[in-house]
Amino acid sequence: MAKIIGNFNLVIENELTDKMKIWSRSEVPSRIQTLFNKAIELVTPHVKPDLTTVVFSRGPFPVSFADNEVGIYIVYLIAFDLNKLEKYADDSVIVAFLEEFLHCLRHIYDETKVGYEVAKIYPKVAFDGNKYIDKE
Repeated sequence: MAKIIGNFNLVIENELTDKMKIWSRSEVPSRIQTLFNKAIELVTPHVKPDLTTVVFSRGPFPVSFADNEVGIYIVYLIAFDLNKLEKYADDSVIVAFLEEFLHCLRHIYDETKVGYEVAKIYPKVAFDGNKYIDKE
């Protein structure tokens, strides 16, 4: 089971979460926690589990996020800005989680390639090489 520091309800126990540390520096809304659990369920068959730390915070972060970024990864650290995540629709939040998991655990550095991989994993979206498109 993941090591959890702070307030977080991880409901999925698997080989991926066994190697995960989740650190919530701020109160993580239940909607975000539910979507994170869904993203874990979706991504697990597509990645090789490795030690990963996931941080949820309302900032400030020691690195800067671009205006359109809700998450960032550095080696095996993934950080999410809760202030930005809360503004997105559910599918967009799941896409953000999947993108960062794939960057981190599959070492995909190219944003276009990661977009196509997310679309393969998450059937509710397509990727046109530049942006995600809802299929529903």
